Amino acid sequence: MAGVIACILAVLRILFLGIVFVPLAAIAASIGTVLAVKNLNWGGIAVAVLAWIVMAVGLVLLPALLALLA
Repeated sequence: MAGVIACILAVLRILFLGIVFVPLAAIAASIGTVLAVKNLNWGGIAVAVLAWIVMAVGLVLLPALLALLA
């Protein structure tokens, strides 16, 4: 469930200019990844990987977050 929430938050970041969605998506993706790996849930792992990919796209599209990382 956390992976799905992470995907939704990452997509919201891409659609709307919101600096708050990427960190929330990172938190949800982290929780989803840990829970999926702990339970060996392959569907959950796939959704978590998708969340990380969409979140990376959101990070690249937001110059303010890239400036914080550099």
